Amino acid sequence: MSTPRPWWLRGIQAVDSKAGPFLEGVVAHDTFAVGMTVIGRGRRGVERRIERLSRHILHGLNLPTATDQNRLLIQVAAVEHRVRELSKELDDARTDDTEEVRNGLSRPDERARQGNN
Repeated sequence: MSTPRPWWLRGIQAVDSKAGPFLEGVVAHDTFAVGMTVIGRGRRGVERRIERLSRHILHGLNLPTATDQNRLLIQVAAVEHRVRELSKELDDARTDDTEEVRNGLSRPDERARQGNN
């Protein structure tokens, strides 16, 4: 005994059986590909104009745009990276100084003072 198909599936299959062959023929034409290319380029052009206008309005209100925020995020990431590098260098220098003190050598600041005397 088979389960009856839901009403919505029967409706979709009916539309697909009628419109499917026609739509497959339309999509197969070169004209369709050209039309989709033109539509895509037009859409991108409209998006660029809208973005430019919104950026102009936001800057006029002294508010940051998404581009401004992305630039700041990149700069913050670069600063964080540099801080990590400097912290590592400082830790390495402290480790070197600690090892010298353990080995009976004077600290770098003491060596510098001794050299000045």
